[in-house]
Amino acid sequence: LCRWGWLVVDRADWLAARAAGHGVGASDAAVLLGVSPFADPFDLWAQRIAPHLYRQHTGAHLDDGTRWESVAVEVYRAHVAPLRVEVDAHKIAQHPTLPWLRATPDARIFRGSLLDHLWECKTDRTPGAASAWPEDGTIIDDFGDELNGPVPPWYWIQCQIQAACTGIDRVVLEVWMPRSFAMPEVRRIHIFRDERRAARMIDRLAELRELHLVQGIPPEPTTDAHRRILARWRYPNPTEEREATEDEAQHIAQALIAATQRDAAIAAFEHHRAA
Repeated sequence: LCRWGWLVVDRADWLAARAAGHGVGASDAAVLLGVSPFADPFDLWAQRIAPHLYRQHTGAHLDDGTRWESVAVEVYRAHVAPLRVEVDAHKIAQHPTLPWLRATPDARIFRGSLLDHLWECKTDRTPGAASAWPEDGTIIDDFGDELNGPVPPWYWIQCQIQAACTGIDRVVLEVWMPRSFAMPEVRRIHIFRDERRAARMIDRLAELRELHLVQGIPPEPTTDAHRRILARWRYPNPTEEREATEDEAQHIAQALIAATQRDAAIAAFEHHRAA
């Protein structure tokens, strides 16, 4: 593998190797950093450390994106002609100095034999999505506030990891916004590599990876389901009674409070419906 190179592997093998080698993909980065709306650090920890206890949720947003992606890439192929668009899920970019950090962009665009830029496609069905995204052709070379930039930070982070793993300066983030009885509205946003922020972000990813994926220390659980997974992971075969630790007692108390609030909300709803 050269300084900037691609591994050619079967995707199933890559997923297995990523889990076994505590790898972090571009789409995992925002999750591990705690800024993804689709999953949080505990979800990633459970997927890797306690997969037998974790139920994977693909999410409707992923199904929708997969459905539109094959159409979108052909539209983009025509848009950038005569540049060559290459789509190959078996090619994975590996960071030149951090072998655990890798990326699989949706497409690579070549000018002759040289890689020109990367392409990443997203679908957004959110009401009013068109007013939330930047105008078509917007160039982002300064993200601004890291949690309140011009595009969702989880997508910006993904693009930055892709750029860092390939040495490419530009990722075209293409957003498809499906509309009823009409072709989707399409925005193409040009995200440029921010080496300073990306380096700081990767340093933080390395710390979190070491803590949660290598050492296996669980992040703070945020839901009742997380707390149940954590309890079953810590005590897979409870055989005796003992006094709970302070941390365990706190988690139990939080779960009881959440259950009480849920029961009260259900009772209030039933009372309102009966009235």
